[in-house]
Amino acid sequence: MDEIKLFGDHPPAGPHYPEEAKRAARRRLLAEADKPRRTSFVFPRIGWQAVAAFGTTVVLVGGVTVALSSAGPRDVPPGAGTSQPAKATALPYGTSGELEPKPGQWIKVESRSSYRNKDDRSKKYIYTDDIRTTWRYYDETKEGLVFFGDSPSVRKAKELSPWLVVTADCPDWEKGWRPNYAYLSGLPTEAKAMRDVLDKRVAYEDTLMSGRGERREFLAFEEVHTLLQDHYVPRAQRAALFEAARSIPGVEIAEGVKDGDGRDGVSLAMTADGVRKEIIFAPETYLYLGARYTAVAGNDHDTPVGTVVGITTQRKTSVVDALPEVPKNALKDSSCDMAKNTKDGERPASDSPSPTSAPNE
Repeated sequence: MDEIKLFGDHPPAGPHYPEEAKRAARRRLLAEADKPRRTSFVFPRIGWQAVAAFGTTVVLVGGVTVALSSAGPRDVPPGAGTSQPAKATALPYGTSGELEPKPGQWIKVESRSSYRNKDDRSKKYIYTDDIRTTWRYYDETKEGLVFFGDSPSVRKAKELSPWLVVTADCPDWEKGWRPNYAYLSGLPTEAKAMRDVLDKRVAYEDTLMSGRGERREFLAFEEVHTLLQDHYVPRAQRAALFEAARSIPGVEIAEGVKDGDGRDGVSLAMTADGVRKEIIFAPETYLYLGARYTAVAGNDHDTPVGTVVGITTQRKTSVVDALPEVPKNALKDSSCDMAKNTKDGERPASDSPSPTSAPNE
């Protein structure tokens, strides 16, 4: 599937992606891993989730930089590392040790997503990279942007702009339903309270959708990823999210795990639909590094067990005071139109509608 064409044909319609489609995406990851093709497979997500499907060096404004080691292009993504506990290798963030976005600023996130494909010429399995950059406003009261950089999707879809303008948080959505820094920085700093937030977010989705089929524990685990991916979360909330995720029945923890750029991390993992999903954190700081998707026994497509079918690496996060200039042919999303429909009582099969209040306490 071509990511740019997806946006052109189906503009993003909401803050989340329906759970049934997430299940389908996991199954398609397995199918695409064994299908010969020239272009990469991507998760067909919606809205901000579309740009965060899979890819932290963290950069501060003012010349203070945090750099974590980064690896170059490769034939296969790294697997698990040694059994020794991983150690974060980061430079100081400055006096506070953290990014401190303010009103009037955007959080800029640069990511890489890698997908396993069988080349139809060489018949060998290769990993194809898609590069993207997102700009998300402090509280999403202003528009955001997505830029799909030098990636196969962009090079293939020459007739479409590599830019996507993401609507500001719509008035028909409750604050926090689509996560932003203002919301995330106000979340609890204690694990039990954070777990309550995860459960409430799952419950809100239950009121908007029916027949999702997933066990609630896995849905709570997915919410952890939703709050971390393509975001900057303050350290206290990151630690609470990590501990809350650990408390979910069925979650497994592993140390010495490598992310997509070879950085040492600690992973929390759960399995669904034949795919083991790992959320990878930097040890000690709890920074979100990325996610890995690995085929397990009993998957629908007989993909060899242990095959990494997708990996996301969140490579760089910074705070900026303005958006770059955007070409007139930039793609537009339709999130607010979807929000208006749900306010009038229509319930589409997606996570787009807003709850009655923000699930943050």
